[in-house]
Amino acid sequence: KTYSPQWILISFSDAADKKMKKYVDKDGFTEFVMNIDNGTDNNIEIYGSNNIMYLDGIKDLDVRSINIANATKLVELDISNSTRIEEISLGNNRYLQKVLANNCPKLGLTVDNKTLDLANCATLKELDCSYTHIANVTFNPLGGVIERLNCSYSDITSFNLVGQEY
Repeated sequence: KTYSPQWILISFSDAADKKMKKYVDKDGFTEFVMNIDNGTDNNIEIYGSNNIMYLDGIKDLDVRSINIANATKLVELDISNSTRIEEISLGNNRYLQKVLANNCPKLGLTVDNKTLDLANCATLKELDCSYTHIANVTFNPLGGVIERLNCSYSDITSFNLVGQEY
């Protein structure tokens, strides 16, 4: 789903380097479906991602890492129950309000210091990283309001909540 109607191009870079282009209307969700010959270690690139509001189905992909740094207007990221995702890169997602990363048994295993960096997510209201290997979470230093925080059964050893209301 996008904020305004636009064309979105998605590249599925398996052996055939397949591409799919669709017109996405802001009033509904558009489904991109592609059969991929090589089921692991593929790159899926989304062109026009800076205007995307929601991405669904990420947790169902057989990928090791998620980089949504260019999806700067994404409102929610849900990778809960993903069995393969080890790391996520959020970048400067100023609209991001909710990160659901619970029940991801490999999340944080290969990340430096097992840190989930949310420092550039100024509007974040909800984080669930329970049942992961995340050990540190860095929040936005300019403050904000964290309404829901669940890190139970994770490797959390520290929080940086400078400026946060909780």
